[in-house]
Amino acid sequence: RANGKLIAIDGGFCKAYHHSTGIAGYTMFFNSWGIRLAEHEPFQGIEYVIKENKDIISTTVVYESTHKRLTVGDTDIGKELRNQIDDLMLLLKAYHHSTGIAGYTMFFNSWGIRLAEHEPFQGIEYVIKENKDIISTTVVYESTHKRLTVGDTDIGKELRNQIDDLMLLLNAYRAGLIVERK
Repeated sequence: RANGKLIAIDGGFCKAYHHSTGIAGYTMFFNSWGIRLAEHEPFQGIEYVIKENKDIISTTVVYESTHKRLTVGDTDIGKELRNQIDDLMLLLKAYHHSTGIAGYTMFFNSWGIRLAEHEPFQGIEYVIKENKDIISTTVVYESTHKRLTVGDTDIGKELRNQIDDLMLLLNAYRAGLIVERK
């Protein structure tokens, strides 16, 4: 429908139809590799899943995939950002020319952000002949009072949730709620 730009899912996920369709719903995933559609079986409750040692089953179909991974640069916003970067690079080049500063390097680590300002590199012969060092001035731009860890990131929080879920399963196994299949 709509020249391939619309996916219509007709019924099946309404609770009243679960017994006849066996489908509890759909989830559409879009990421930089394409579009997937997952079809979900009805969830019959935590007690049933644990007692029967059942998995929640979803069937995933790749609806559309790309040969080249999409990036921010492939979007309209990405093109606008590229134009802004190009303008800023021209401005930076003019600034470097007028101040004699060759460039900057930004460092980010678990303690914060530092910005290093670099003098122009005059060439290997000049440095050796004049016995000069490459001079960079570093400024602490932002620092943290507590060192950042993986646990402070979104992925770290997701890992913590997975660990908590695994602990619940382990406790259920130890309590005899989950039995090993033979």
